Amino acid sequence: IRDRGNDVAGPHTVYIAPGTYTDNLSITDADWNNGTIQGTSAHGSTDPAGWGDVVITKTGVHTIRCQSSGVTIKYIKFGDPQSDSYDCLYLDGPDFTGDHLWIYDASRYLVYNESGSTNTVFVSCRFMGSSSTRMVSMNGGGSFINCLFLPSETDYAGETGLFLGGTDKIYDISC
Repeated sequence: IRDRGNDVAGPHTVYIAPGTYTDNLSITDADWNNGTIQGTSAHGSTDPAGWGDVVITKTGVHTIRCQSSGVTIKYIKFGDPQSDSYDCLYLDGPDFTGDHLWIYDASRYLVYNESGSTNTVFVSCRFMGSSSTRMVSMNGGGSFINCLFLPSETDYAGETGLFLGGTDKIYDISC
C-alpha cells in the first residue's frame, strides 16, 4: 500500500480490496499530501467497504503513521490485539480526516495526535478497546462527529478514554 504512493507525483487515491493485510503504513512523503486511502467493497471497485471488510494489522510500532498534510483514510478497520506497545494511528501531520474507521485494541493509544497535527477530523468512526491510560490522546485540536467510544471484547476503554490536551486547542465533539 505504502509503495503505491511514495516517490510518485500526488495527490494519490489508493483503493484497497476486502481482506486482511499485515503492514505498517508510514505516510510521510510529500507526494501523499491531500491523498486518500479507501477500503472498497470488492476488488476493482471504488464503492466503500462495509464495516470490517478491509482490515490492516501492524508489523511495526504503529499500524499507520501519518505525517503528510491533508490525508484522508476511510472505510478501513485497523488494530491488532496480539501486539504490544504501539499506537494504531499516530498523527503528526496537519489536516487529517478519518471517515468510517474502526480502530481497535491498541496496547497504547488507538489514536495519538501530536501537537503539530492540527485540524484533525473523525467522522462516523468506532474507537474500541485500549489497555492504555488513554484510548485517544489528542494534542493538536480536532473534531469527532458521530463517533463511538467503546470497550472491545479484549480491552476496556482506557482509564481516561478521550484525552484533550493543549489549552489553546479547539475541539468539537458530537458523539
